[in-house]
Amino acid sequence: MPIEFYKLTAAGNDFVLFYNLNKSYPEKKLAISVSDRHYGVGCDGILILKRVKDDFYLKYLNSDGSDAFCGNGTRSAAFFIYRGIFKKKKNNFYLKTSAGKLEVRVIKEKIYIQMPEPSFIKEAFIKNKWNFSKMSYIKTGTYHLVIETKDISKIDVYNTGRFFRYHNKFMPEGVNVDFIKVDYIKNGRALAHIRTYEKGVENETLSCSSGIASSFYYLGERYSIKKAVFVSKNNEKFYLEIKDNKLYLNGPVKLVFKGKLYEIY
Repeated sequence: MPIEFYKLTAAGNDFVLFYNLNKSYPEKKLAISVSDRHYGVGCDGILILKRVKDDFYLKYLNSDGSDAFCGNGTRSAAFFIYRGIFKKKKNNFYLKTSAGKLEVRVIKEKIYIQMPEPSFIKEAFIKNKWNFSKMSYIKTGTYHLVIETKDISKIDVYNTGRFFRYHNKFMPEGVNVDFIKVDYIKNGRALAHIRTYEKGVENETLSCSSGIASSFYYLGERYSIKKAVFVSKNNEKFYLEIKDNKLYLNGPVKLVFKGKLYEIY
């Protein structure tokens, strides 16, 4: 029996979503097979979404089959639920993820998801040949190292990111690496550019919501911000704001196509 799937992209971070799979599949094998851009559908990771009555459960797996929390994946699932499942639109619902139960708010057709609170924020220093000195180690559903720099455009994100991703300090879990350039901070608001090396994908991705959230918390610790706009590698904009002591994030999502998978290799 073919498996129905949906292809979504969240600011270039792309996913294949499976909704209410009626058969149990080896999830790691499914993720590796489907993510392959030559022999599969092609994506950064897969989303397995289940609905039990009014509860939604989401599991994310990277293209290498490892499981993690993924902010862009969660946003994509929220978009799919709001646009594709509800017969009558709901402006407030919840998604149960590996990072906990997260709220989704819809305001004027814009979908905001609650991002996980950081388990910890630790200032870090790792000797490096690039002379990066401003950095923090943060966990927001998954582990991130946020590095502040004055010039983000010239960074070799693949090789520089791998240096930190596999650094002994962060093993065995490893770490996602976010490079940020702050363009503007005033009256609790910030504008920043960001580029991210994602573990599990093992490359730079076009955007990463959990990395953006981690970077927001980094700026909050250092500069006491409450609102921010982050610009990703492909110039997509993400809007973040603290409301009711929670961080909410909005950014672009598109449903690209619907298809059927006939074989898992």
